[in-house]
Amino acid sequence: MLRRLARAALSMLLCAALLFLPACSPGEKEAQEPVTAGFECDIAVQYQEMDIQGHLTRRSAGSLLLEITEPSTLNGLSMEWDGESITMKIHGLSFGVDPSALPESALGQGLLSALDAAIGQREERAQTQEGLATSGSITQGEFILVSDPETGSLLSLNIPAMGLTAEFSNFALTGAAGG
Repeated sequence: MLRRLARAALSMLLCAALLFLPACSPGEKEAQEPVTAGFECDIAVQYQEMDIQGHLTRRSAGSLLLEITEPSTLNGLSMEWDGESITMKIHGLSFGVDPSALPESALGQGLLSALDAAIGQREERAQTQEGLATSGSITQGEFILVSDPETGSLLSLNIPAMGLTAEFSNFALTGAAGG
């Protein structure tokens, strides 16, 4: 009798444990957090009515280096945010710009804001056909950042209110911490 009672109690305990465990298969692993700092990649952006291509480097939160290669009229232009100021360079000329002097709708400011806002946004993530979608809100509007769920590599960014969509390619980690 005691043995039967122990078996029944063990069975109920096992059933209760199974009810409260997360519903995932044994081989399924949690999606990799998006890499939002410590990387470099190529970027293709549609911004309002312009198509822009270039190279993006992000060492840490608050920083960003965007080197433009297309359109040809902007080839050689680079914009670097270091967290406090912006340095613009073109054809050997370099000058600093006060970040408050740029409109919130500026291309680089939108990229920087979305990447900074995506850090730690665990509750705003969903698995989609495109990848792991992280959504959030920045001064410029709502954004959706899609990353590869296995590696965390960024795939795309959409900020509809800015008319900005970006595709990331040739994604490589640089070893810098922060994201």
